[in-house]
Amino acid sequence: MAQIEPFGSLPDGRRVDAIMLRSDAIAARILTYGARLTDLRVDEGPSVTVGSEDLADYGPGASLEFCGPVIGPVLNRISGAQANLDGERLTFEANVEGRLSLHSGSAGTHRAIWNISEVGPSAVTLFVELPHGEGGFPGNRRIGVTYRLGPGPSISIGIWARTDRPTVLNVGHHPYWNLDGTDSWKGHRLTVHASHYLPVDADFAATGEIELVEGTEYDLREGALLGTLIDNNYCLDARASVLIPAAELIGSSGRGLRLATSAPGLQVFTGQPYGVALEPQMWPNAPSHKRFPSIVIREFDCFRQDTRIAFFVI
Repeated sequence: MAQIEPFGSLPDGRRVDAIMLRSDAIAARILTYGARLTDLRVDEGPSVTVGSEDLADYGPGASLEFCGPVIGPVLNRISGAQANLDGERLTFEANVEGRLSLHSGSAGTHRAIWNISEVGPSAVTLFVELPHGEGGFPGNRRIGVTYRLGPGPSISIGIWARTDRPTVLNVGHHPYWNLDGTDSWKGHRLTVHASHYLPVDADFAATGEIELVEGTEYDLREGALLGTLIDNNYCLDARASVLIPAAELIGSSGRGLRLATSAPGLQVFTGQPYGVALEPQMWPNAPSHKRFPSIVIREFDCFRQDTRIAFFVI
């Protein structure tokens, strides 16, 4: 059985637990606060995901607020903090300079205490229930995630969601990777298997354009050392529940990861010095652009996203 132990309490008194998982080649720690992956070690090496031993570092506005959680109901940005759904105007919290919604604001699942549904030595399933209207999002929704270690040095992340009425939904895992165990991602080389990306405006919200990466600084198909700011979605060749290779990240230490996912997009963010964010998700700002894959989910639908990350050393 997995080890579950207290990790601390939030300012409002809610208790946070840590779940320790282990397989033959890999060990992980997940918090019930945000269903957050905070430590991941391969063969007793340093943690390859960014995390902290201090719960306060994950609180609202704290330095690691978006490190490692499962974020919903809508990950990333929505321009104008509003969306049209079946002729109804939905209004959300505008938490970026009053202009757009980022990560669902205070209604985001990264701020929720998730419930443990099932747990074993190398896997745990957590879920959270969101009430109708919270943060402006319709529907009574249940969102779940399963973290599973193995086979070998790998971790799988399966996310699902259901609703009792039409809503908008883009749930994803938001980790930061640092494969060298240092305080900087400098020296990391990233490959992204995508020929198109989404340009962004001054608020880093997708503009609606879909551009070729060829001839731009966003062309990572052959791999490149990271050195400039990237905060863009890459358009993947998603095929429903089929996992497709999306990215490879290698640190200067020679430790690397390969990410495969069923999601149609991969957000790459290098704007924090401590790690590289690789976020499988639906295309961001989809409610603002009819050309983008829809993030509307109805009561007879089941949202599903699967990601597998395998680790290696060269």
